[in-house]
Amino acid sequence: MPFEWTIRKNKIKPILQNDVLLNLMLVPNTIISNKFLVILNYFYFGFIILQSVFVAVIIITKDEWKLLNGQYAGYTSGCAIVWSSYITMYTYVDKFLNLYKEIFPHLWSLDVVGQDHFNKFSKMAKVLKLGKNILLVVGFLSATVGLPWYRDEYEIIITVRVYKDYVDKWTTLLYFVLFSSLYHIALTVIFCVLCLVYMVLHLHNQCVMLNKRLEALDDEQLFLDNDNYQDFVTKELKFCIQQHQFLLKFAKRLNDILYYPTFYYVLSGVVTGVSLLLFPKNDIKNLLRCVLIIVLGGGFAISFCFLGQILENASEELLFSAYSARWYLWNIKNRKLLSVFLLKTQDNIVLSSSGIITINFRLLISLYQSIYSCLTFLLNIK
Repeated sequence: MPFEWTIRKNKIKPILQNDVLLNLMLVPNTIISNKFLVILNYFYFGFIILQSVFVAVIIITKDEWKLLNGQYAGYTSGCAIVWSSYITMYTYVDKFLNLYKEIFPHLWSLDVVGQDHFNKFSKMAKVLKLGKNILLVVGFLSATVGLPWYRDEYEIIITVRVYKDYVDKWTTLLYFVLFSSLYHIALTVIFCVLCLVYMVLHLHNQCVMLNKRLEALDDEQLFLDNDNYQDFVTKELKFCIQQHQFLLKFAKRLNDILYYPTFYYVLSGVVTGVSLLLFPKNDIKNLLRCVLIIVLGGGFAISFCFLGQILENASEELLFSAYSARWYLWNIKNRKLLSVFLLKTQDNIVLSSSGIITINFRLLISLYQSIYSCLTFLLNIK
């Protein structure tokens, strides 16, 4: 991404009418529209790049490969999470914004299928607003816990060990920048999470509203009262087919953004889980820190999988509604259109990393199975 300040012009502005979820974008909007924060973002981004290159050079030239395993494995996997978040923010922020500008003008307003649905969505938005505040607090606590309170950072953080062993001067300044960057990293992760939640919930809502529109075709009163019923069904089915293809395009572009981050998050989650169990420390302070890491990691994993699962469920309900349609009331032309719609809805609208990793509740089971398998394998070797 080129170094330029035009990003300040890309602040997310309301497109959908009565978009109650736009509050989720308050933090991302602040980050990408404030000049001071933009400068700070580039400073920390540059620092982390140089720091990673420096550590990699030390590991290669000094034959310090042992730093990538043992008690440092957790930190190594944590770096993968950090880099995944930074790649998402700095490489894909324009894609997020372009996706928003190109897709959202064509989406339905939240109140298009009735006030009851809008009220339900508004209540969920209030819960998400509370969740956003909790996420900010959790991010602050996570960064604070990462500070050198226990004086054992030399034993678990590769960068600290490299600084102490191979840098004689400026270590105090480097430590200050390193640990202050934890807060910036937390803010970056929160940025990515809120953008993803905002996009996925709107995609899910569009699937729900499309399903309600499809269910409306089953109203026998329309068949009895409307002389042009068959023409009405034809028009609605064609629209549903086009809208479903549009939502598939929406999901595909979102999955393109999630391709690498999803892979890194899953891999780092497995490595972190194995390292915490394989290299435990027996004192109460480190036990509390491990518990916090497990709770935070588990909470993020459950949240992401929940988003993917509700989206997948909404997509499957479209297929179920199509199968349940009263096709026997329709003419041959509309039955053929229904057949086309059934074929199209075989392609589920899901969150996935190129079809290799699908984000749903089954992914949680796969994660725990992978952690157990790796841990068993390493214990047998050990």
